[in-house]
Amino acid sequence: MDTFLIKYGGYVLFFLGAIYSIFKIRYEIKKKKEYENLASIREKRFNTYKDFLSKLDLMNSELYNKQYGEESTKKATEIIEGIKKNPNDLTSYYDYIQFQYQLLTEWMQKYNLYLDELNELRLVGSSEIINLLDKYQYKVKEYLEANAESMLMHSTNLPGSFDISVVSNYVTKQQELNDIRKKIELQMRKDIGNE
Repeated sequence: MDTFLIKYGGYVLFFLGAIYSIFKIRYEIKKKKEYENLASIREKRFNTYKDFLSKLDLMNSELYNKQYGEESTKKATEIIEGIKKNPNDLTSYYDYIQFQYQLLTEWMQKYNLYLDELNELRLVGSSEIINLLDKYQYKVKEYLEANAESMLMHSTNLPGSFDISVVSNYVTKQQELNDIRKKIELQMRKDIGNE
């Protein structure tokens, strides 16, 4: 019996070692594929998130430059000069408001188009990102409505007379939008493994 164990024990150990090696190799291949898949997802998310934030920043900086750039400053100077010359003639004031309204309308159209094109982000984003995007889209619409209300108030009232609640609502909506944007950025960092 001892010779049998010695003679065939090596074969049994070899056979068990081969089975163990096969299972180990399969497990390592599976883990490697999972890791590569996760790395691929993170890379795709990174590129998509980067594109989203870059386009958003570009759009906002374009609006800021148009609203506070040379042309807008020139129109504001013309208004002040026009009001100084004839305080009863508000034509230049209304021209400026119309200019601001055109900027707002252009920005609203770009923003709505951009928000409608978030399909790629929705496909690769985590469920947390999708929830935050839904909130962001809703807040953008609220912000745009508050902005339009503020512009309407400024265009229908005399210079210097305004409803503080309208301005306060506009500022509140802007702050809420910025807060959600920060949450989106933090979640994006978590999704790509940077947080």
